[in-house]
Amino acid sequence: FEEGGTTAPVDLGPNHYALTLQGGANFASNDGVGAFYFDGNAEWVQVNDYVVSGDANTYEAWVWINNTTGWNTIFDSGTEKPLCGILSGQMRAYPSGTDLGTVDSAKWYHLVWSFASNSDMDAWINGVKVAGRRSKAI
Repeated sequence: FEEGGTTAPVDLGPNHYALTLQGGANFASNDGVGAFYFDGNAEWVQVNDYVVSGDANTYEAWVWINNTTGWNTIFDSGTEKPLCGILSGQMRAYPSGTDLGTVDSAKWYHLVWSFASNSDMDAWINGVKVAGRRSKAI
């Protein structure tokens, strides 16, 4: 991987939103595999022109949590509330603003959240559905 890469990733979804790196976030890729690097100092990936009512807004990330203190943004739309982040050890995705599941520091997590509208959101932590229809709390 390229050290300190600053090229924003590409949104492969049908809406093809423009993504920008904010606050010193880094993205590096090699042979089609990409990775973000955040040093814990107010960085995030901004999803530009995000609209909650879009019909195909699904976001997925593998995240290593260094610190669960306070708010840690993972993805942010820039105009809406943050799409997804960690708040004091709880995964939280907006627009619902509710705690979806506990995450600990020094572990990898696979996070997925999908919006159909302001009132219809599904979310998964490590493959376990934690929000949406027939969700199972962890």
